[in-house]
Amino acid sequence: PTPSPPAVSELEKVIASMESLAASAATEHIEPADKDKALSEVSAAKAWLAAEQEKQAALPKHADPTLLTAQIDGKRASVETACAVLKKPKPAPKPAAVPPAAAPATAMDTDAAAPAAAAAAPAAVDMDLD
Repeated sequence: PTPSPPAVSELEKVIASMESLAASAATEHIEPADKDKALSEVSAAKAWLAAEQEKQAALPKHADPTLLTAQIDGKRASVETACAVLKKPKPAPKPAAVPPAAAPATAMDTDAAAPAAAAAAPAAVDMDLD
C-alpha cells in the first residue's frame, strides 16, 4: 500500500504549524535551547519526508513502496512530542509581595498590644499634679 496523501499532508501541516508557533510571540517564555531542540526535530522531519518522497517517486508503480503511512504517522507523533514544550503555557506573573508593615493586624496582635497600652496608661494617671 502506498502512503495516503492525507498522512503526508497531515505531517506537512504539523511541521508548518510548529514552525510558525516557534516563531510566534506566544513562545517567548520558552528557553532558547528547548526551542532549538524542537525546531531541530521539525527540520529533521521535513528533510526526512522530502528524501522519502523522492525515493518513492523514483520507484516504478508496480514496486513495493518505501514510504508507508505508519512511518509518516510515527514521524508526525515524534514531531508533536518534541514540540510539546512549545505549547507550555506562559507562567502567571508572581503576585507583588505585601510589605510586613502594611500587613493587616491579626486578633493575636491586637490582644498582645492592649495589655501593654493598659499598663502604660495607669502610670501616667498616678502622677500628682498638686
